Amino acid sequence: MTAAAATPPNHFVYFPGNYRWSAGMLGALSSAPYGGSDIAEVDRVSRRLRDRLGDGEAW
Repeated sequence: MTAAAATPPNHFVYFPGNYRWSAGMLGALSSAPYGGSDIAEVDRVSRRLRDRLGDGEAW
């Protein structure tokens, strides 16, 4: 019997393979309608973190 292959999510995630960072970004984005964040700023930060995935100091 073979193990089932992991299927990619059917929704957008900033950091596939890193649930913690993706959840953090989603939290930041979800505060935008209430003035808690700016969507473009959150996106800029995520792009800067892309090459440092899992680096807690970079986060």
